[in-house]
Amino acid sequence: MAIWVGTSGYNYPEWRGSFYPEKLATARMLAYYAERLATVEINYTFYRSPKPDILAGWSRQTPPGFRFTLKAPKRITHDARLRDCAQSLRYFLEGPQFARLLLEALGGAGVTGGCWARAPVPSG
Repeated sequence: MAIWVGTSGYNYPEWRGSFYPEKLATARMLAYYAERLATVEINYTFYRSPKPDILAGWSRQTPPGFRFTLKAPKRITHDARLRDCAQSLRYFLEGPQFARLLLEALGGAGVTGGCWARAPVPSG
């Protein structure tokens, strides 16, 4: 059984001095992180679709075998509340500008760890 240890995101300036060196440039955070941990949750996908140049950058900064876990988009989990979202989910997993490109781009240097959906807090 394999266990991968990582965190929810990596781009946290407030981690400088405790996890990251004080003067580490923001652009170097993922590479530094990936030298120490085996996986990371990509919060970016919760809010927007990453462009191909962003995907390529993530891929270049991580070693082979590094795992990315995609966070399902807010429009699926919070806006639709996981109801009637088949089309959005299909687009997330297979669409031309989102998860398919992400999986292909990141699959070259690392592997994807999966996808997870953050459920909204019930209201009322």
